[in-house]
Amino acid sequence: MSLYHRQDRLWAFIAAAGDAFVALGSYLLSFWLRSQTTLGLFDQPLPHDRFSVVPHYLVFLALLQIGIFYFFRFYESDTLHRPLKALQRLCTASVLQVLILIAYYFFRQPAGLAFPRTVFILFLLINTLLLLGWRALLKAAVLGDAPRPRVLIVGANCAAEDLIREIRRLPHSRLEVVGIVLGPGDPSCTDVAGLPVLGRYRQTAEIARHTHADEVIVASTHTWQEELLEDFIRDGGTLCRISVLPTSYEILLGRISRLRIYDIPLIELRREPDAPWERFLKRCLDLSVAIIALAVLLPVSLAVALAVKFTSPGPVIYKQTRVGRHGKEFNILKFRTMIADAERIVGPVLAGVNDPRITKVGRFLRKTRLDEIPQLINVLRGEMSLVGPRPERPHFVAQFCESFPVYRERLVVKPGLTGLAQVNGAYDTSAENKLKYDLAYIYNQSLWLDLLILLETVKVVLAGEGEPTRDTDMSFLVEQLPHGQSSPPREE
Repeated sequence: MSLYHRQDRLWAFIAAAGDAFVALGSYLLSFWLRSQTTLGLFDQPLPHDRFSVVPHYLVFLALLQIGIFYFFRFYESDTLHRPLKALQRLCTASVLQVLILIAYYFFRQPAGLAFPRTVFILFLLINTLLLLGWRALLKAAVLGDAPRPRVLIVGANCAAEDLIREIRRLPHSRLEVVGIVLGPGDPSCTDVAGLPVLGRYRQTAEIARHTHADEVIVASTHTWQEELLEDFIRDGGTLCRISVLPTSYEILLGRISRLRIYDIPLIELRREPDAPWERFLKRCLDLSVAIIALAVLLPVSLAVALAVKFTSPGPVIYKQTRVGRHGKEFNILKFRTMIADAERIVGPVLAGVNDPRITKVGRFLRKTRLDEIPQLINVLRGEMSLVGPRPERPHFVAQFCESFPVYRERLVVKPGLTGLAQVNGAYDTSAENKLKYDLAYIYNQSLWLDLLILLETVKVVLAGEGEPTRDTDMSFLVEQLPHGQSSPPREE
């Protein structure tokens, strides 16, 4: 773990401890103010002995504050660099916290003893204000003189340029690229994407030392081994296992299989991604969570259905053909977020930020991912899993398989409601990078990993990061819409 990753863990611990103290302090201060004055809001002060009469759940209060903030991603360092987004999350988290507190105190309070509800109003205001102050102080302490992590990139290729572009696009990453080192086979040049070339790959260790780099990122080039793997994938009839006699470098990169030939360890590149018993356990998890989620989300589903029905003409549930395991097609179910017949007008098009076909309600549903609730029915049918690569449409699958032959490997498992690419990337993450996340999941999947991804998905949804961020000009679609229709494919 690098130094700045350890620092992230340290500040997250300090932030959580401070949040707990803020919650307790706000709670006590709310009672004190309520008993001292009416604040111009209440009829009379609270009796002074009321605090000692009613029950208090201080441990639950502190843990709830930390838990709510965890799910709203307040313990991830990028939050410090996006103050407006953090303010929006803070207000939402504070309101949700108070609603949970009211429900908890209501069900836990002794019969005949009412807890003063006005305390919760004061707690909401005081807690929010103190949290704003605490977070501002924390930001000043952490970012005041904190150096930006210095990164050295090895490689002068398309992968390196994509990486540089992504770092520049995400300023809250705070990464500072100090320079480029030419890899083997890279032509001589003086700069890459405006960054200086500092030497060749044999000098990397020396350059890293002189530039005080915190991290070295190797931008890999396409190798003959990848071409060999792609040839086997293209030839669907060749299903043999592929293994590599690893070097020390590859052992550090990969996961060594127990397969041995005369005591020689091998890394399996291509194999059956999951055993039958693992598929059985995964199916049990899918069924149990889907049934519970459908029951719990039934009131939400009814509200969403009514909102879709009465805000735009067309069906409530939208069906679309997607490609599942082993290339089998199925109809995915979603709450409609676009105008009716949007596909008929412009054909298959990936959605962008300003896609004029998305309805106002649809934009909210996409941001909160409520439009995907009906896909729990796909999970019950066995067409999808809770976690896996997102299912794509046949049109785009054909394109991706042509551009990236290894894309066919996504089809060896069931598609999922969410996946590693969804919790780590964004809607505008390139298909190639999403594919890397998907392959990493497929060949490292486990129930524990599934649970972690589901947990991260909850955080993404609560933090309001479900909306597409693709900065694409979609104005060309406006001219193709029927007159009078405005506003919807993330695709549909």
